[in-house]
Amino acid sequence: MTTSVAARAPVDASRRLELPRGIASLGVLAGYAGIALLLFRQTWGDPSHRIIGGHGDAEASMWYLAWAPWALLHGQDPLVTHQMGGPAGVNLMWHTPQTLTALLTWPVTATAGPVVAYNVMMTLAPAVSAWCAYLVIRRHVPGHLPAVLGGLLYGLSPYMLAHSVGHLNLTTVWVPPLLLLVLEELVGLLLAFLLRPVHVFVRKIGHAAGMPRKRGLQSHLAQGRSSVGRAAVSKTVGRG
Repeated sequence: MTTSVAARAPVDASRRLELPRGIASLGVLAGYAGIALLLFRQTWGDPSHRIIGGHGDAEASMWYLAWAPWALLHGQDPLVTHQMGGPAGVNLMWHTPQTLTALLTWPVTATAGPVVAYNVMMTLAPAVSAWCAYLVIRRHVPGHLPAVLGGLLYGLSPYMLAHSVGHLNLTTVWVPPLLLLVLEELVGLLLAFLLRPVHVFVRKIGHAAGMPRKRGLQSHLAQGRSSVGRAAVSKTVGRG
């Protein structure tokens, strides 16, 4: 019973260590979100009538956020619109339609409108981007603090602050860190697959080199035991 408890103890300890790491990661995300809210606090005093950044590009982003859900609900192509440039329409692939962002904010757009949806995404953009960079950096540095600072530098860099004037398509930079995570996993799997034959070959060589030594040692021990046995028998017979 004692052996089984001791064997389970390291597994239970490792499982206990996984939960605080997840809580810490969520805490980092909350911290980044708090900084973003503090940065855009004036807009969040009245998010339905105020916007983050200046005018022009911000209104275009709001239109894109509203267009993609409307087009899908009405069976239209979200990448082509006849709501502008009539009668020929406009191919939005020549613009910045932000279709994925529009799909992510669809519930907010449907309930609170595109202005609030735009403000939500402009606020989440630096926070989530910083958090995704933190997740990548955390895998390569000891401790949380260097990863937190690295994520903060990524999500609140001068580039991000400069484009927070209304360029939603340029501040949703959470995709590159996620792509890097996926790339790391794929490279790891590929290397494991390619190196597996090498590991098997090395293991076979090790077994082949070790077996004669083991057999030789066993034969020496057997000869020693037989010699001791013969000596003991001879001594007994001599006494008799």
